[in-house]
Amino acid sequence: MVKTITFCLNVKPVNVVLVKPEEQYFSNSMMHTKAFDLFRAWYNFIKPHKPLRLGINSGNRKWFQRTPAMEEGITDHIWSLKELLTFRVPVQ
Repeated sequence: MVKTITFCLNVKPVNVVLVKPEEQYFSNSMMHTKAFDLFRAWYNFIKPHKPLRLGINSGNRKWFQRTPAMEEGITDHIWSLKELLTFRVPVQ
């Protein structure tokens, strides 16, 4: 429940479409869905979250930054935007 609340609070400042629903930035719901899917992927794979970081004692580094995908064990590193956009989803 806490993750859902945090996610909802962070969505509005980043996604302009949700902040100003009266303005029509996207002509149809398909574009809105795609934009929101991209935001969710960025939020979970690229953006490090302060509450998820781990304290380490390694030289001058105090923290090991983590993303929600790293916490869930989906990936072992913070992705770059290029890596996210070029990732090929396996066919099921």
